[in-house]
Amino acid sequence: MVFVLKYRKNLVNDEIFDAIKDILSGISERYYLSFQAVGFERNHLHLLIEAAPRYFPSKIMQICKSITAKQLFQTVS
Repeated sequence: MVFVLKYRKNLVNDEIFDAIKDILSGISERYYLSFQAVGFERNHLHLLIEAAPRYFPSKIMQICKSITAKQLFQTVS
């Protein structure tokens, strides 16, 4: 999955990426998702996710984007 930042702004740096990896590790424990690869460029994230068949791809995206956004805003603010 590729998550593009709003308006393709260059906001992701090493500090933000480390926070995102910590958030994703919590998501993997809670929802039994396995993040095989996580990478970033300045304006988007790359995620390779292994999940149980009970999750639709759209549900996985919703889980990852919503929880990551909420927790990242709390961390940065």
